[in-house]
Amino acid sequence: PKAHEMVTPLPPMRVAGKLVKILDDKEPGVRVAAARALVALMPQVTDGKFCCQTLGRIIHSVQAGGGEESRLIAQALREHDCEHSVKHLLKAVRHADDSVQRSAYLEMIETLISPDQASSDQAA
Repeated sequence: PKAHEMVTPLPPMRVAGKLVKILDDKEPGVRVAAARALVALMPQVTDGKFCCQTLGRIIHSVQAGGGEESRLIAQALREHDCEHSVKHLLKAVRHADDSVQRSAYLEMIETLISPDQASSDQAA
């Protein structure tokens, strides 16, 4: 942009649409950052269907052997709606392609429902 151009705020839906595309990035740190940003934007997006689909995309963005990525994305989902996230994750567990993917989803559920997970993660 040129120096004299004004930067106008974008509607949350437009920003969220661009962030969803980043969930496919090869780098886990980029996917985690996109998930965190999407979770922060979701309360401002009024399209319930989009939010539901986005939640599914965030969950499925965790790559096989997620480990830390699974925990970080689950921690971000805590800021959204834990109950809805757990429901999505339970469906994902049932439809997982293999035990590695299933394990990543189960780790996300554990992070979401464990009351001391947040405090132990902060202490580490």
